[in-house]
Amino acid sequence: MTDHDVIVLGGGPGGYAAALYGASAGLRVALVEENKVGGTCLHRGCIPAKALLQAAEVFRTVGHADAFGIRLPAAAAAADWPALNTRKNGVVQQLYAGLTGLLRRRKVTVIEGHGRITADGAVEVNGQATSARAVIICSGSAPRSLPGMEIDGDRIINSDHATNSDAASLPERVAAAGGAAGWRPAHRPRPRCRQYPRQGAHPPGNRHPRRRPGQPARADRWRPPGLVRD
Repeated sequence: MTDHDVIVLGGGPGGYAAALYGASAGLRVALVEENKVGGTCLHRGCIPAKALLQAAEVFRTVGHADAFGIRLPAAAAAADWPALNTRKNGVVQQLYAGLTGLLRRRKVTVIEGHGRITADGAVEVNGQATSARAVIICSGSAPRSLPGMEIDGDRIINSDHATNSDAASLPERVAAAGGAAGWRPAHRPRPRCRQYPRQGAHPPGNRHPRRRPGQPARADRWRPPGLVRD
């Protein structure tokens, strides 16, 4: 007899969504995550970046308040970087608490540690093996450097550093190389920025189509057998 019906390796958006989906279908689900559930999106990517983007939007709106017929004191608006980080961290923590509570209520077993699949098909975490009828791999992603530009966390940083910076102030100029995670932090109030997209990437504002020719609509896409919607 197996310990679980499904083991999910990785607690990011793909992993925790799969775990909750399986749990809602009555399956015994274990979720293996070596850091915090929520993954890059919640802790180092989408959520902190969008919290900072919202702050940048407010900053720009205040700077053009007179265009809306609102008069402000003569002093120019200034960004308080530590205060922005405090708010961003609060947003992340609130969503993290909600996610962990949801997993607990759905009775998803969260196993902390680095999981690997053994030769016999079991999953080993922290030296202990656990088994399941199926294993879903949602290992996520990690930032990569460019040749000749080694990331030092100070002058050359990646998206993880950009969304979790403990610096007292923002730099005057920023060059961003990459796609969405690369250019989002460049909109923070208000360094001068030049973006260098990676080769073959879609430039900002030029979104690729939602569906490729021949791709089925969402409702017609394949679903794992035996799993149904609530």
